[in-house]
Amino acid sequence: MKILGTSGICELGLIKVNLKSKTYIPEKACKQNDTLILDFEMWDGSILADLTGWNCMIKANKNKKAWQVEDAIVSTSTSRVHIECKSTLTQLAGSLLLELFFSNNGLQKTSFNIEIDVEQTVMGNTDGTVPECIITPLENLDKNLAQISNAISQANAVKTQVDASTSTANTANTALNSTINNANAAKASCDTATSNLNTAVNTANLTIDELKQSNTAYTQHINNADIHVTRPEKDKWNAYEARIIELTTIIDEFIYLDAAVTDDDGNNVTDDNNENVIM
Repeated sequence: MKILGTSGICELGLIKVNLKSKTYIPEKACKQNDTLILDFEMWDGSILADLTGWNCMIKANKNKKAWQVEDAIVSTSTSRVHIECKSTLTQLAGSLLLELFFSNNGLQKTSFNIEIDVEQTVMGNTDGTVPECIITPLENLDKNLAQISNAISQANAVKTQVDASTSTANTANTALNSTINNANAAKASCDTATSNLNTAVNTANLTIDELKQSNTAYTQHINNADIHVTRPEKDKWNAYEARIIELTTIIDEFIYLDAAVTDDDGNNVTDDNNENVIM
């Protein structure tokens, strides 16, 4: 992994470090504020160390000020460690002590000191510090970085609240959509039931009208003797009726003529209505 396309000029070359040996001092190839690319070959005594599963971080100490280098890019593979450092690592001239810290599932191992001599730049003070013209902008930068970091923290807090509100809103929206869907389904069911009811009411009204018409027809049928039977049958009955009247007349005029009942004196016998009793 490279920082720049011409990063080779920032490399100190392969540094062999034995975890069983003490301080190693590589050749001087570094000046104040240089960006360093460090490649280490790790040995475990007389054999190459197996770094499989091990995590690595770099620690530094300059002028009795120690810190863990957080801004370095560290990668490991088999027995190699590749580290890309920022220029802040070499901002102070003098002897820079480094150590590699390895950890794996509760196990840990630290290399012995790796000493790098950082030569003073022409812009540096004789004591290895940074001149005022340089350190002031750096202090401003640190202040700005602190403000930026605080702003980022506040932004992350706001984002967390927004995410929580968004999640709550999404949950409420889902529940609302479900309620709306249920309401729409209920409305559709109600509309169907209303339509069916209206159809049934219309059918019932038509049936009532038909019954009323039938009732009128039946009433007319009852009141109109001509509609009780067919015309031929009625004509036949009328003929019978005429015949009966004719026979009755014959009976009255001929059969019952002088058929009144008389007593021994020849007088007509009458009933309670004072009408002649006919034989």
